Order: sequence, then C-alpha cells, then structure tokens
Amino acid sequence: MKNSLIFLLGLGVAAGAQAAPQYTISGIQTAEGYATSISGINDSGWVSGAFRSTGGVDGGFFFNGSTVTQITPANATSTIATGINNSGLVGGVSYVDNIMRPFLYDGTGLIDLAALDPVVQGSSVLGLNNQNDILLYGFSFDTGSQSFVIKNYLYDGSSFTMPSTIVGGNALAFGLSDTGGLTGAWTTESGNSLAFRHDANGTVLLPTLGGTGMSVGESINSSGWVTGYSTDLSGNGIAFLSDGTQTFNLGTLLSDPGSVAPGAAFFHSAGFAINDQGIVGGHSLYDGGGTDTHGFVYRDGTMYDLNDLIDQESGWVITQVSDINEFGQIVGTGLYNGEQRGFVLTPFDAEVIGQSMDNPLMPTVTIGNEFTFSANVEVVGQWLFFDPLVATGYDFAVEGNLFTSALFTSDLIDPDGYQIYTADGLTLLGTAYIGEVFNFETPLSAFSLRGIAPQNMLDPEDPLAFVAGFTFASTGGITLTQTAFTEDYTPGVPEPASWAMMIAGFGLVGGSLRRRHGKQRRSLRFA
Repeated sequence: MKNSLIFLLGLGVAAGAQAAPQYTISGIQTAEGYATSISGINDSGWVSGAFRSTGGVDGGFFFNGSTVTQITPANATSTIATGINNSGLVGGVSYVDNIMRPFLYDGTGLIDLAALDPVVQGSSVLGLNNQNDILLYGFSFDTGSQSFVIKNYLYDGSSFTMPSTIVGGNALAFGLSDTGGLTGAWTTESGNSLAFRHDANGTVLLPTLGGTGMSVGESINSSGWVTGYSTDLSGNGIAFLSDGTQTFNLGTLLSDPGSVAPGAAFFHSAGFAINDQGIVGGHSLYDGGGTDTHGFVYRDGTMYDLNDLIDQESGWVITQVSDINEFGQIVGTGLYNGEQRGFVLTPFDAEVIGQSMDNPLMPTVTIGNEFTFSANVEVVGQWLFFDPLVATGYDFAVEGNLFTSALFTSDLIDPDGYQIYTADGLTLLGTAYIGEVFNFETPLSAFSLRGIAPQNMLDPEDPLAFVAGFTFASTGGITLTQTAFTEDYTPGVPEPASWAMMIAGFGLVGGSLRRRHGKQRRSLRFA
C-alpha cells in the first residue's frame, strides 16, 4: 500500500446565479494512477473507489481527507473499494484467480472475508452502514445470485459475525440504510422483478411507474425512502422515489423524452443514491447526447444536470452519481479531458469539518489513551479543531508540521486556565484560558497541556465538552496525536490504568464524525 496526496482537477465555480446549489469538483490521484471511479463517501468527506495503475491494473483506494491509501490485495488482478462508513471502515471486492473475494479495510490492514467464511466467496461488499452492518451480493453456479448481511460486524482477529441471507432466496439487495433497511429486486412467482423495501416491519413491494412493469431499488435512506428505476407506461427505465406506498416519477434531463428512438436505450434515467435529506443522485439521458448519460441531482422537486452546476471550463463531464453524504457532497464517475475519472463535488455552502469548534475533527484511530487525527492544512494560519474523548490533560504532538497557536474551548468553567508545558513536562510555556488564543513564541512539534480540573471531569456524553484548535506553520497533510492522562487522583477520578481500559473499550474509533446537533457558539477572543 502506498500513499499520496489528493490531486485537484479542474477546481472551479459555476458562473451565474442559479436556483440549484453550485459545486466545486475535484479528482484524486494515487501514487500509481488517477482514480477512475469513486463509489462511496462518508460524512467527513472520506471517499473510496478504484484507480488504474500505469501498468493497467485496477486497484482500490480510500482517501481520508489528507492521504490516499491504495488497497490492492496480493495476487489480485482487479480491486475496487465500493463503500466507506463514518468510522472509516472500507468495503470492497478483489478478483483473485477470477473469483470475487469481498474484503474490509479498517485503517490498519485488509481483512479477506472469504478467508474467514467461505460462504461469502464469490460475493462483493455492496454497502456498509454506520452500525457496521455489511451488505454483500454474490453469484455462484450452485446457489445462483444471493445477498448476505453481516450484522454489527466485529472482527476479533480470527472470526466475525456470521452472515445471513436476507428476506429470502427470491430477493437481491442492493442498498442498505443506517437503520438497517434494505432495498433491491424481488422476483415474483411470475418471474417479474419488483423493487422492495425491507425493515423491522417486514417487506413491502413498491409500486412501479407502469402498472405491471419491472423495477429495482438501488438505495434507501434512514426514513425508508427508496430510489432506483422502474419502467413507465412506455416501457422505458425511469428514476423513481418511493416512500413505500407511493412511487414518484423523477423524470429525465431530456426536454423531449420522445426524441429517443424506441429501443435505443432502456435506461432513460435511474437513481443510484439518496441521503437522509432526500437528495437523490443518478444518471439520465440528456439533449443531444444520444445514449450517453449525464449525472443528475434531484432536490426540491427538480432534476438538475450536474454539468450545469460546475465550472464550464473545468474540463469535466459528469456521467454518473454513485453516492451522496449528509452534507450534500456527491461522488461518481465522469470524464476529465476525455479520460475516465472519479470525482468529488462539494457544495459551496457545505460546512467543512474541522474548520469550526462546533464541527471539529474526531479521532481517526483510538488505541488505548492515544487519539490520532488526520487533517490537511490548506492555508497557513487556518484554524483546525480537534475533539478527543475524555481526560483531564493531554500531550499533543504533530507530524509533518509545527504548532503556532492554540485555542481551547470547553463547556466547563476553569478560571485558573490550563498550563502549557514543553513536551517533557519540565518547562512552563504559559497559561491558556478558555476562548483565548495562546501563541507559541517558537513553533514546536509537541507540548503538554495540564490543569483541566479533575473535580470537574469532562462529560463523556457531551461531544463538545473539550475542543482544541490549532494553527500550523505550513500547509500539507498532518497527523496529530493527542494522548490523554490524569494528573490528580481524587476520589471518583480514574487512575491512568483505568483511563486506558475505559478508553480502549471504545475500540477502534473512526471517522471524523460531524456534529449534526451543534451547541450554541462559544464566546472567543482572538488576540
């Protein structure tokens, strides 16, 4: 596995005010080639997909906001990382000896699911949610097509939760929601395929757009809304949105659907992604494109051609949408100067994680009492905010940069402030007060913060009880480590060994999870 930084392609702003949101667009370059497709995006903007090496081999990758990691199992002739959840768990599939082998990547290593349970050999990870449920789809000549779900995946180094078939042998699932809902295609007794929704209340076959036509569900959100495609009365495949009782025709990008010759293309449009806000993405035929497609976003009752919402001089043509996160970022596949590339679209009004104290970065990995964060410094002097779990003091260290200023925010009242020491704890550098900027006289790579009153304790139920913000001396990717400790041992305050055990109980914590329910902004003073 090799690492490299993100490579922005055709970053731009669409000209002119339009009703739909405008987007910046970027592509990703790995150490061996460009991303040819991007399949998944989590709420931190981390993405997964596939790249084409200079030797023509397709490999998988994921990007965590600052670093691209290639995922290519040994002996694999082709690999794609198909999805990523908010804890940073990546799923995908590799082809080894022409057999599909599903895998997971947890940030530390690759886990071959087929090696743990042969029943899933020949399948691919299609999706994974934030409860660590994993959806697989596969085919064998013995059993035909099958779907599996691994509930609450937990790997102990040698085994994992056994998968189970879903609904029944006549259902294939293609979409999985955060609440465990499923959608896909149900084969009826007559052999017809109908979109379905399956949840704790049972299975519902969704109405089609054309009476007795066929339909397939591709994606489902936490409210049970499904998008996919269905035949209409003319027999054309059309994108739909369904709440389980009604199915709505989302239309196409064609100004005159009748302009397409009968039989020239089955898919006139199809929905492939839906987030919890009900924003749908997919692809559609478009005016003058023949049987080619453009990616679309459907929101506020209107379908928009994404190519109209980016810089027209960017060199990009967006052809298909794969996923949408809860902050409106969209990923998929397109063409950049005629070459296939994966893309990331970010709305101009999207809140960028880590750039405010109410929306801080959280650890990408937690081991014992050490929290590790990944971030990217785009501009010197830019503030980035980090949120660990709980402690009464921290040692801070950064790789690839130097701290220049610090800002600590907390819900607690601590009038004595926090003492800032050198990393060895021997030299006092000064006192930092809540909401006031502390400037280091000389930039440094590590320091120790002490003096969080032990009797106050930090509320583990309050995700914003303590947030640390920093500026750095230069731009580029960084790895920040925050090691928790306690310095006073009063009744009710755990000893350091207890802290390690308690925090280790959180296991591998991932994902730079964003704050969906922010608190009131705190009063800050910048010196």
